[in-house]
Amino acid sequence: MKNGTKHSKESRLKNSLAHLGKRPPNYKETGVGYTSLHQWVAYHKPKSPFCERCGKITTKLDASSINHTYERDISKWRWLCRPCHGKEDKESGIRKHNIICKRGHKLEGVNLWLNNRGDRVCKECKSIRAKNNYRKDTFKVKERVKAYRLKIRSTIKR
Repeated sequence: MKNGTKHSKESRLKNSLAHLGKRPPNYKETGVGYTSLHQWVAYHKPKSPFCERCGKITTKLDASSINHTYERDISKWRWLCRPCHGKEDKESGIRKHNIICKRGHKLEGVNLWLNNRGDRVCKECKSIRAKNNYRKDTFKVKERVKAYRLKIRSTIKR
């Protein structure tokens, strides 16, 4: 395509229809993230008006994997109300996110810190964030000092 030329409506429609039925290039069948998989389930499985465990009618339903394998198979997912979802995870011993942080550190003993809001925080991750912020801040300070010194040098009469 040359610079400045435009596509006709027919060719744009043809190009947009060519991708129908195909998966996007960043689609993962396995190894997909927790949040992305739940979003995929919410898009592909129609939301039920009631909990599939207790039958309670509510609008606050969570997608729950029946066998806790987290696969892209709609038949292995169901909609549960939040209390039932919590009970089911507790009964099956799935609640790993309470004892392991996002980066895989254990949240127990000396590595566990409770902040002012009562949230459980990983001390190792906290120290990593603090080091990264310190590096960013020192870089900013050095840049400001350089700019200030250049400004002062330019005002000195020679």
